[in-house]
Amino acid sequence: MLFEKGENIFESEKERNFYMKFFAGYFLNELIPGSAKRLSQFWDILLASWRNIPKAQENVDYKDILRSDKEVLVINNGEISVVTEPNNMNPDFVHVSFDNHAYTEDNGEFADVLIYDHKTLATAVALEVKYKTNYDIQKDVCRNANRIKWISMRLTKTLFIPCLLLTKHKWDKSSHQREAYIGCNIILWDDLVAVCEKEEIKNYFEYQLRLPQKPRYEFTNNKWVRKSKVL
Repeated sequence: MLFEKGENIFESEKERNFYMKFFAGYFLNELIPGSAKRLSQFWDILLASWRNIPKAQENVDYKDILRSDKEVLVINNGEISVVTEPNNMNPDFVHVSFDNHAYTEDNGEFADVLIYDHKTLATAVALEVKYKTNYDIQKDVCRNANRIKWISMRLTKTLFIPCLLLTKHKWDKSSHQREAYIGCNIILWDDLVAVCEKEEIKNYFEYQLRLPQKPRYEFTNNKWVRKSKVL
């Protein structure tokens, strides 16, 4: 039902469709065996996200912002800092929420996907998700960080881990890598999809990642057909 693919399958190209299928439909769904292992794999990918360093640019110094092994950028009590190997979450108490807004004056979103320990509130991962679209530094990184800072000053014992989740292709092509790396942790869809154990699900998400940015459909002869080719 969720993971069919092909030219005669209509599929929304919106981020929400993609990340809800991935996290709710499979990866962090406790009804599908192996969810604790997948959470652990997600944590390993997060701790290795320091490797997604900005590419060197002429006349741009970036070495001062680089993180090292298992270092993660966090927000706590209104301040951004870097910690080494923050505590993982207990899979028995992890809760996942989508389309999360901070109830500040602008009522803006602070995370497309929020993953947190609901028993201790010790750790919360806030994901800004990009799939086919490009990220915007002000909208997707800076404003999210400001809203998380506001929340963190009210939940002072919670370690918030802001992340930008996007494809390797989008990250490699980005001209704002340094600014993004300063404001959040960079996680790649390619790394998450690679650890999916169910082949049919893994194949589905790999297929979706290869689709063009705006798939084009024809609605004719009582059927729909995707005319855009897989990359």
